Amino acid sequence: DGGAEHWVRRLGAGLAGRGVQTTLAGSVPRWDETGLPRVPAETSSKWSARSPLAALRHLPNDRNALLTGLADALPADLVHMHFKREQLLATRSAARAAPVVWTEHGRFHRGRLSGALREAYRRPASATSAIVCVSADVAADVTAVCGRAGPRIEVIENAVDRDHFRAPTSEERQAARERFGLQPDDLVAVTVTRLHPGKRVRGRRLGFRDTDRRAVELGVHRERGRPAERLVDVVRLRRRGGGFSGAG
Repeated sequence: DGGAEHWVRRLGAGLAGRGVQTTLAGSVPRWDETGLPRVPAETSSKWSARSPLAALRHLPNDRNALLTGLADALPADLVHMHFKREQLLATRSAARAAPVVWTEHGRFHRGRLSGALREAYRRPASATSAIVCVSADVAADVTAVCGRAGPRIEVIENAVDRDHFRAPTSEERQAARERFGLQPDDLVAVTVTRLHPGKRVRGRRLGFRDTDRRAVELGVHRERGRPAERLVDVVRLRRRGGGFSGAG
């Protein structure tokens, strides 16, 4: 249950509050909390770059399940897709029934299978009416894959509730440094995220050019029953080969 899933729930509730009937085809954790209808699609677990062979093995069944769920949810004025599996397997069929919009919540995977994913992405992307990207960097990735003559791309950045989130005071920043054992002149990088191996957020990914730096990771742990937010690590970076890695 990550940021994109939270985004989907908030969007569904927001649209319903504006009088737009919204139905989920498939599954999103805690969707029932929205009180909105859902049409099940019995698919395998969400695609992961860590288990590509499992995704391929389940591909035929996943496609059939998605198309069945989609047919049960239609008719609709718009089909909105958020995840690669649904986008790649169901877009062309959905586009025959209604305009299709994708939302891309993050940048493209850059691992060993990224080339195959980009090739598979390009064709169904051409059947969309628009692709919404949450940042200019994400839009640049989509443009690089689809070409400038590809589908319409719009950047709609994630909103921040400024009544809930505000810049910390100098006293709060000092208290946070004391809590994590940081000196006043330490240069610190902080990442706040769902703590999952797929996020690949470790000290060596932070791009530091100097070894005398520290990184703090905070977030929601992927295992159920663990504290919702906790300090995971305060690491001092050390050089290893061409990059950096965390040291205790």
